[in-house]
Parts: sequence; structure tokens; C-alpha cells
Amino acid sequence: METVNTFVAKQPTAFLDKVNASTTVARKPAFLDYIQNARAIAILFIVAIHCYGILKPEFEPVILQRGTLLFMFISGFLFQYLSKRFDKKTYWYKKVQNILVPYVLISLPILFIRFATHHHNPDITEVFPAFFTYSLPTQLVAYYVTGMHLVPFWFIPMICFYYLLAPVFIYLDRNRTVYYFLPVFMCLSLLVTRSSELYRFHLAFIHYISIYLLGMFASRYHKRLLSITDLLWPILLGLTVAFIVLGAIFTQKEIRFIEQFLYCQKLLLCWSIIYLLWKFNDKIMQNKFLSSNLTKLSNVSFALYFIHYYFLYFIDYLTENGTLNWSPTFFHSTLIFVADLLFCFAAIAVIKAIAGSRSKYLMGY
Repeated sequence: METVNTFVAKQPTAFLDKVNASTTVARKPAFLDYIQNARAIAILFIVAIHCYGILKPEFEPVILQRGTLLFMFISGFLFQYLSKRFDKKTYWYKKVQNILVPYVLISLPILFIRFATHHHNPDITEVFPAFFTYSLPTQLVAYYVTGMHLVPFWFIPMICFYYLLAPVFIYLDRNRTVYYFLPVFMCLSLLVTRSSELYRFHLAFIHYISIYLLGMFASRYHKRLLSITDLLWPILLGLTVAFIVLGAIFTQKEIRFIEQFLYCQKLLLCWSIIYLLWKFNDKIMQNKFLSSNLTKLSNVSFALYFIHYYFLYFIDYLTENGTLNWSPTFFHSTLIFVADLLFCFAAIAVIKAIAGSRSKYLMGY
């Protein structure tokens, strides 16, 4: 007779399906506070690394690098978790309304600046060698399909590709066979790294596919996976701390396979964050100050994403022309991070006050 462990090893998804059978019959998914809180932390990672990239301090915050991996894992998790109510037309309409339209509109100021001052992104010619021979409308399209007009905007064309393929992901999740091939997708992400011509969104799509599918897998079997983690948490946290310490001791240049290192580090860190937020969810939610601020950060995550680099673009301009002559220290980078967050929340409040409910068309919130 096979032992339970042998049975689980041979039939991982089948076993977990039976364990989580009760979650598949729910008509309306419960609100997962710890996942929303994890999204709040993920957006802070993304904003922070962009802030530290302005002055480029000697101390490299390796732990903040590739925060998009956290965001993609959580996106995959939430996509699967809400998939029981999936309707293709409704889903696409909301994505156009909350992501694509804000992307088009929030891009207009920086595009106006670039064309008015002729301060184009020099990397645009790597994707479109004949860019400067194009007509103005074609140049605009080139910027929109690459996101090269503002540093964080590369993400939007890439994530829109995921949105377009949502029915495929629904089919794969319900079929579940794809989860057996997660190791293959992970190897693919390690080969096609984050630095592999990022602005070619199909390559970025390939890199992030494994983390998105892992998020979906974690959502489908979240109760069982969290229970297992509750037993093995010293191993998870030990490995996570080890990767964080290694990232603090060695610089990026000293770590030979830095992209692969960051991928593994963020995968461990993501699940550690989710586990700890789940484990201490009651205490977090009882702390009104902490819970309310995490909720707010989560709600405005895409607005922060759309707005935060406008402030950094201005700071970068002041730095380049010598107006802002700050030394590249960790302290000064932290000041920029705090100032950027204050700018973002002020901008969000102003836009919300002026546009009201229509603000979602401008900044996704």
C-alpha cells in the first residue's frame, strides 16, 4: 500500500484538488486581506528601486531589484482567485477602462515633453532603428507599444498581453495540466531574463510567465500550500534570509548569475511575505493604522505606478543639469523615496478631487 506522501508526490495537483474542493464551490471568493497587503508591499518595492536608481548610491539595494516579480506573482494569484466569476467581455472592458485608457492618457504629458524638447529616449532606436525617420503618429505608436517614454511604462504593453490571453489562462487553470510543467516555465524564465531586451514585450512576457503561473497555482491550492508552509516555515524563512544576506554582502557585479539569483530571491521573498501576512493577518487587521494604510496602498497601487516616475523624471533632470547636486548616498535616495510617495499621494488626491469617479480613466483609481 502506498503511503500518503508517495501518493501526494505522484499526484500533486489531483491531491491538492481534493484538499481544496471546498474552495471551488464558492460562488463569491472571500476577500484575502493578506494578498491585498502583499500587493501594497510589492508596489513599494517598485517605487523604491526606481528612486534609488536616480542617484545610484554605492550601497546597492539588491533586495529591491526586480520587485515586478512580486507584483506578477500577486497578479496571477488574484486572477485565478477571481476566475470563478470570469466573463471575457467584462474582464477586457475593465482592463481597458482601468489600465489601457489611463496608460494612454497619463503618457500624454511625458510624450509632449519628449517631442517638444526633442529629448527622446536614446534606446528607442534599438527597437526601431529608423525611429527618427517615422512620421509623428508612427513615433507615438512606437512609444506606446514599447513604453519607452517613461521608465516604468514598459510593464503596461507586456501586462496587456497577459490580459489579452486571459481566456487561455482560464482554460489552462481549469485543465490544470499546465501546472505539471511549472519547472519547465521556471527554467525558461531563468534563460530569458529580465535584462533580455526588456522593451520587446514578447520577451518580457516569456520571462514573467512562470511567476504568473506560480501565482495562479498558489491561488488554486492556497489553503494547502499555506498549511504546508506553516509546518516548514523555518526552511522557507531561512532560505529567504540567506538570499537577502548574500544580496547585501555581494554587489550585483560580484554575483555571477545575478538575474537568476534575483529571480530565486524574489520567489522566496514573495512567498515569505505572503505567509507572514497570512500568519499575522488578524493582528495586522486589528491595527487600524497599519491595516488602513496597507489597504490604501493596495487600492492605489496602479495609480502609484502610473504617477511616481513623473516626480523622478523631474529629479533626474535637476540632477543632470547640476541644479540638484546631492551625493549618491543611501540616505539621499531614501529622502527621494519619501518625497516621491508624498508627491504621489498629493497628486492622487488632487486628481481624485477634480475628476471624481472619472479619475480611474486617468490613473486607474
